[in-house]
Amino acid sequence: MIRRSPILCLAGLVLAGFVPFLVLLPQSQAQTTILPDEALQSSTLLIHKGDSTATCTGSICKARHAMFRPVTVQCPAASGGTCTFHISLNAQVETDESNPIVAFQYLVDNAAPSPGPTDADGNYQLLANRVTSAGSPPFQSFSAAVDATVTGSGDHTIGVYIACMGTGSGCKAIAHWSELKVDIFLP
Repeated sequence: MIRRSPILCLAGLVLAGFVPFLVLLPQSQAQTTILPDEALQSSTLLIHKGDSTATCTGSICKARHAMFRPVTVQCPAASGGTCTFHISLNAQVETDESNPIVAFQYLVDNAAPSPGPTDADGNYQLLANRVTSAGSPPFQSFSAAVDATVTGSGDHTIGVYIACMGTGSGCKAIAHWSELKVDIFLP
């Protein structure tokens, strides 16, 4: 039996056309939030086969439209305890040629979810300064997930919107068939 060194084997794989995967880690751990081991308590799944359209006109404008009715979920934590909501959204999104920015907006109890990731308004950006051309797909599928840690047992409301911002001739974004899943975790 011939033993080869791991380095020679790796070199042989590279020469043979196999490129090993390189794992890249964030440069700063300060940007990473680690949620401790948490136990799944329940899940809520909603499916919407209609359209939700956000549209506005003007030189600078913003628009949003609810993709689902507000979802009320219950945190089963003891008084003063916390829950984490993992909110995942899948949708087919269509835009017109003028859209500089398209986002999903997530709100938990009318505030941006924390730790998110979203901006201060709860926006999870999907497209920015998109340039369309003839033959481009009429819509694309997008998936985005955020986390929200809430304090206190009881009901909490989750809102999910399609949003756009125009800087020239307005904007239009349409969320076609959509799926929303909310997982509730306890520490």
